Amino acid sequence: MIEIEGEISCEDQATLTQGTVYYLSDTGNSGNSGLTVNDPLQRLGELAYSSTTLSQFQGGDVLCLLPGDHWTMSGTNTRVSITNAFFDGANPLIIMGQLGETDNVRLKSIRVRGSTGLTFQQFSVSSSFPGTTCNGCGSTMIYTNYDASNLGSEYLTFQRLKMFVVKRSVSDLWTQDDWNAMSWAGGNAFYLPGGTSRYVKIIDNDISTINQGIIPGNDIIIRGNTIDRWVADAITSVGGDRVTIEDNKLINTITGYDEQTGAVYHHDAIQLHTGAIHTTLVEDLIIRNNLVANEPDYPGCCIAWTQGINNFDILVDNALVENNIILSTHVHGMSWQETTNSRFIGNTIYGCPGGSNAHLTVGGSNNVIENNLVSSLMGGSNMQVDACAGEGDNYFVDWQNLDFHLKPGSPAIDAGDIAFGPTEDFEGDSRPCEGGADVGADEYCESVGDWTTFVPSI
Repeated sequence: MIEIEGEISCEDQATLTQGTVYYLSDTGNSGNSGLTVNDPLQRLGELAYSSTTLSQFQGGDVLCLLPGDHWTMSGTNTRVSITNAFFDGANPLIIMGQLGETDNVRLKSIRVRGSTGLTFQQFSVSSSFPGTTCNGCGSTMIYTNYDASNLGSEYLTFQRLKMFVVKRSVSDLWTQDDWNAMSWAGGNAFYLPGGTSRYVKIIDNDISTINQGIIPGNDIIIRGNTIDRWVADAITSVGGDRVTIEDNKLINTITGYDEQTGAVYHHDAIQLHTGAIHTTLVEDLIIRNNLVANEPDYPGCCIAWTQGINNFDILVDNALVENNIILSTHVHGMSWQETTNSRFIGNTIYGCPGGSNAHLTVGGSNNVIENNLVSSLMGGSNMQVDACAGEGDNYFVDWQNLDFHLKPGSPAIDAGDIAFGPTEDFEGDSRPCEGGADVGADEYCESVGDWTTFVPSI
């Protein structure tokens, strides 16, 4: 399937995929043709109730969700459940909101079981619909599971969705008690445990006010997402092979407490974890171009310290970790144990939590750790930018406002070893530029005016 940047109309999408548009509405019914907005089929939750109703469509067809509530309306079950829907992964069935109506096409929860070739895009998912409070917010918003024959799902895409327990305007006013209630209830966005799905893409979604953002399985791409206001971890339980996590914005960690013990949660932006401590082997990971930070203008309460990108308890082989930017409020900026044959190149890790510089440490063997710009002291082609001594102002354009471009005259310019790469920086600018390779996630290039903030607005 062709990946589209930005929103697209149902009609244009169908033109690209050479399919037919069928319109779905919460006022439609199964006796309609679905071929016009004035003759729509029933809401998605009712249409997808059995695989027989989805089998009437072809790969490339578009189910265009018109504004309204598309969850199942039978009893108290508001989940949209899709089971044994089979389409070609290269030519999937597309389920999408009408252009310009992402906020108004609403679902509560989606479960996919034993299905292939489905794309979901351009609508909102929230367990709190139709209200604005944390009512029923323990529901996981999107998850995969086995069908009755123990069959998982393949070739699923979730893109340009808005997902939240409550809207940002509501959580702006939350107290710590409100955050605790949401966290203890659950409030997770994606739960895709290993084995239940593979060949999944989670792309360009806006996820906010949640307990945990994404729990992935094997063979998954997590790209271009904003995960904002998370209590436990943003992307967690990364324990599958061939996982790519890139170009994500992981911001604003919220303080949380264990309901039973009262202990303060640890908070990882990206955590490798399986529960099988020091026994599981994970291979072929790519983690690059991610931003981890708390925003200086976050308007709500309860902001917490943030651990960066960490592996404390599984075996890792052949990982590439490059061009990540971490404004760390915990010493574990990047801490990896039991890692082999992996590359940690061109990362920027800055912070002075509790009077100690955030660090990058890697345990294991045959790893390459070069061209990183880190607050703690390291050897090789790595460079220290001592956050506790306030050196960031000498290196970065405006790190306090999350602009980690190198400023003119920064000591990191041309200070790296070109032999280690990477060949691009966090924005895709070529390395090196106008001289030697720079240290850290940014490649300074005066000819292109390298000092505008890269942090996108939400």
